[in-house]
Amino acid sequence: MDAWGNVIGINTEMLSTSGASEGIGFAIPSNLVKTVAAQLIEHGKVIRGYLGIDVTDVTPGVASSLNEAGTRGALVNQVNADSPAQRAGLKPYDIVTRFNGHKVANGTDLQNLTGDAAPGSMAKVNVMRDGKPMSFSVTMGNYDAANTGSAAAPAAAGSGGTPKLGMTVEPLTPSLRGQLQLPDSVNGLVVDSVTPGGPAMLAGIGRGDVIEQVNQHPVNTVSGLEGQLRAMAPGKEALLLVHNSGGNIIVPVQPQP
Repeated sequence: MDAWGNVIGINTEMLSTSGASEGIGFAIPSNLVKTVAAQLIEHGKVIRGYLGIDVTDVTPGVASSLNEAGTRGALVNQVNADSPAQRAGLKPYDIVTRFNGHKVANGTDLQNLTGDAAPGSMAKVNVMRDGKPMSFSVTMGNYDAANTGSAAAPAAAGSGGTPKLGMTVEPLTPSLRGQLQLPDSVNGLVVDSVTPGGPAMLAGIGRGDVIEQVNQHPVNTVSGLEGQLRAMAPGKEALLLVHNSGGNIIVPVQPQP
């Protein structure tokens, strides 16, 4: 409760080493509890809206690399096939800045706002794309009806080194595609190994991931990847579109000199 006795959160967990409260706890915001309780009373279950995108927060480096310096919001990593977002025209690298008039500061904001939107309702999504503001009207889907993708397996050994990123890669062959259980829509370079403490490892890239794009350019050869890195301005972060077991994600990486 706050100082006036208003409920602002419901405790879910408290830290204690002695059995008594130590003043550190975790709580669910009261506005979320109200929404969930109302849905349970009315429907007997929680119904959440579905947009069909995977997002991350926009860091200053990512915003600068997209020529969107100062922009805050949620960066679209992946637009799921046959999803409300795809049908409306959203694309990877879009930065969602508002949803139904509400300002979006980060990925968590957008997830909460889309979850609260009723399936079948019309939502307005504002984005920044290539330095231009755009808006889309989206008919929200039902989260429970959404299907998720597949897991990946380790890649076979390869030989293509990319010293600037601290990893070795090889082209995605039909054999590797089958081994990794990758859909036909995924193309690029398979990561064979990453250098401990190198840029790729620090960015969370691992063996078996697929590098699909560098700075929004598709890459299918090691020379093509290196060419994109050489074309970058010094000090800029490279934006890699990476496919891993969780789907697609845009990863900022600081290349080595």
